[in-house]
Amino acid sequence: MIVPFKVDEDYIKTKIKKPFLIKESNTIADGFQFLVNKDNLFCGYIRVYLKKDGTTNIDFSQIKAFRLEIEELVLGKTNCISKPQEVTKIENMCYTKHKSSIGIDESGKGDLFGPLVIVSAYVPENNFLIAKLIKNGIKDSKLISDKEILELSDLINAQNDIYLSQVIISPKRYNELYSKMKNLNKLLAWGHATAVETLLNELEIEQIECKKVVSDQFENNNLLETNLININKDINLIKIPKAESCNLSVAVASIIARALFLKEMDRLNKELKCIVPKGADYNATNLAIKLKSEVGVNNLCNYVKMHFKNVKGIIGE
Repeated sequence: MIVPFKVDEDYIKTKIKKPFLIKESNTIADGFQFLVNKDNLFCGYIRVYLKKDGTTNIDFSQIKAFRLEIEELVLGKTNCISKPQEVTKIENMCYTKHKSSIGIDESGKGDLFGPLVIVSAYVPENNFLIAKLIKNGIKDSKLISDKEILELSDLINAQNDIYLSQVIISPKRYNELYSKMKNLNKLLAWGHATAVETLLNELEIEQIECKKVVSDQFENNNLLETNLININKDINLIKIPKAESCNLSVAVASIIARALFLKEMDRLNKELKCIVPKGADYNATNLAIKLKSEVGVNNLCNYVKMHFKNVKGIIGE
């Protein structure tokens, strides 16, 4: 989020108040970042940096828990919803007005280890189904615990009227694609379009027509539009900031994507015989350093996303 005022380290430190705590801070390119905890629970990173046009950007995208509350503390938004029950109330109001649509979302893009998972979900305008999903707690996956995510994914998969398509990009394949595209948003746009195309093909077989596709606004360069044009389907794309909070199809896609990511991480835990950290903090970095010594730098790409800055530091680029 671009802010019209100067932001330095002291500004952030004075804004973060109990029960939140700045665990550590360090510099990044053109700025700095803070690791935020709440009652010893890892929340994620706030990143502050200068853009090329001289404006200051505060990036909350790496905050994995209590994001709304942290944004309110830092930005002082009096209209920011911070209480979980208020968030749920607003989401439910949006979800009850749901119209048939395809939603797209992803999980794993900010995680050093594990795959990038992209899911498209078709949720029809069915009042009974909508009420059932809302009653069972469907909402933005970032506001749901891992245990609840897995339970809700089972509920969603059991609904015959919901159609899903998934693209699971392993670290090895992710690194191959990134080396060609050189841009995460291009990779995301390709993955989103691929998931949508697969789902539309399935809907055509079932003789279900749906032109409305809803996505989070992860880029502003029409990359997703270009990729969707290339699949040659009649689509009405709607990009909305925080789409999972206002569109039921995106919320469903978000939960399924997260559940698939968690299952892949559980498989990786068993393979490496340790608890693999989520995110890209110092714990993940330390495991990557250990793994490099065990499997060698040439095999590290099978486990981690190699373009992350902390990985480049590990391999000496």
